[in-house]
Amino acid sequence: MENLSKEELIKLYKTLPKDTLINLGVYDKAKELYEEKQKIERLKKERIEKAITLAKEAQELLNIYRLELKVTPARGIRL
Repeated sequence: MENLSKEELIKLYKTLPKDTLINLGVYDKAKELYEEKQKIERLKKERIEKAITLAKEAQELLNIYRLELKVTPARGIRL
């Protein structure tokens, strides 16, 4: 059981009962990895939501001041 990947341990945690995982000797590690993955997913979702909010705010400001945003590889972002 020690050679299981993180994803395999997470899958076991989601599918097997706690007692079975304890008997296999992987419960603590599987739980830790599962909780870590959940935390990363929450943070990812929060960051995406913040990015969307910021993009909307930026678009509103550009509309208010009638500015145009141009993004070019050579010159980057220009107003």
